[in-house]
Amino acid sequence: MRCMLQMMTPSIEPSGTEPGGAIRVYEAGPVRYTEAAPPQELASAVECYWTLRVDSTADDGYRHHMLPDLTIDLISVNGGRAFVMGPPTSPHRVPLAPGLYVEGARLHAAAARHVLDCAPADLLDTKADIDDVLRAPRDFADQLSQRSLRELVPELLRRNAAAGDGADSIVRSAIAWLGANSQSSIDDLSRQVSWSDRKLRRRFVDAVGMGPKLVQRIVRVQRALHQLRGRAGRISLSGLAVDCGFADQAHMTREVAHFTGLTPSRLRSLAHPSELAAPDYA
Repeated sequence: MRCMLQMMTPSIEPSGTEPGGAIRVYEAGPVRYTEAAPPQELASAVECYWTLRVDSTADDGYRHHMLPDLTIDLISVNGGRAFVMGPPTSPHRVPLAPGLYVEGARLHAAAARHVLDCAPADLLDTKADIDDVLRAPRDFADQLSQRSLRELVPELLRRNAAAGDGADSIVRSAIAWLGANSQSSIDDLSRQVSWSDRKLRRRFVDAVGMGPKLVQRIVRVQRALHQLRGRAGRISLSGLAVDCGFADQAHMTREVAHFTGLTPSRLRSLAHPSELAAPDYA
């Protein structure tokens, strides 16, 4: 799951745990959110390891804004037993208590299904107790309250490596292709991977829990968010809409609002609060 803090420009801190790596830090008010890249050998399965800490003096009414993406998170709160958060398909505001500490491992959905004994579609917009969905013996699940997710996730992935199949890598490549070819259609994607429309949908649902059209919508919105955060200076929203594969600016505004709860103009102001946009960039 993405969070609204990621719309901000992160600071970079050296990592003492990742060889040659760095930790991205996002801070807003009472919340400090960090991301660390996984070792290279796990990058195809793990997007990042992350932590979130809420200051003990925070307002009880603080709510964390979560955004849809194509990942599944293993999460532990205050060192407690882990649970699984499936891919959201709509934005959520999650209340966070003062003093809360959350540790997470964010897995690509196509890889997550090999450590979870359930279909990704069963986890859409929901969470599950780790005991109910983990593809591992009960004694392994018991270790989740004793060892960090950063230690256990690689072991889980190695244990279940044989569960993978070639279709997973094709789906991951297909999602990457959608991101790089934002103007293309699902029919174009079918031809690219040499699958029929029916097979394409079945493979996507098996791997990530949702069909290719919904995946494409989320990928387009995520591309727009990335562009809004990364492009300094005034950003033409009409040009951004074309670049990200939307029919026009109105189409982008509807889609971004659907998946984030905010308009592109509002997101741009959050990403670059010091910039004033001219009216023709609204």
